[in-house]
Amino acid sequence: MDLVSTPYTRAVLELLDRIARTLPVLAEPVVAIVVGGTAVHFYSPLRVSSDVEAIFSHRLLLPPDLVLRWTDDDGASRTLVYDPGFFRDLALIHPDHERDAVDLDIVLSGRLRVRVLSPVDLALSKLARWGARDQSDVETLARAGLLTVEALRARAEEALSYFVGDTRWVRMHIEQAATIVEVATEGP
Repeated sequence: MDLVSTPYTRAVLELLDRIARTLPVLAEPVVAIVVGGTAVHFYSPLRVSSDVEAIFSHRLLLPPDLVLRWTDDDGASRTLVYDPGFFRDLALIHPDHERDAVDLDIVLSGRLRVRVLSPVDLALSKLARWGARDQSDVETLARAGLLTVEALRARAEEALSYFVGDTRWVRMHIEQAATIVEVATEGP
């Protein structure tokens, strides 16, 4: 699967490279795991986001003004911004999300290895907020053949075992997501 092939993904990599160029050279590159709508785009070009979010293997001091102008397939000028607001502790994230992220085999400026959250972990990360866009993203991943109900439920149950507190609302979202996946993957 060629995950890096659109003007949007090239813009994302250029924006991440701006971060990479500010990093010191370490024994091993810092890992950036792309999440959110941008990660959905890496799997299905139907989704384009105006921001990029990532989970980094190290704590970083990000440079200011991470904004990039890029041109889409139709020749329209667009703006892409890095959003530091993704906080993995508020999302339903499996503890093995780093190990299971898809490596793009790209190291930017020799300092930043780019990975993408796996499809099932990406779907789980959408369950905490679970707005209309999140539901659409789960449907997009399912229609692309990247999710099954069984995998979603199993991964969610494992991830929930690391949560403390009332998980009723997350369980409700899991069932709604399972229904979306089931409908999206049904044959004609």
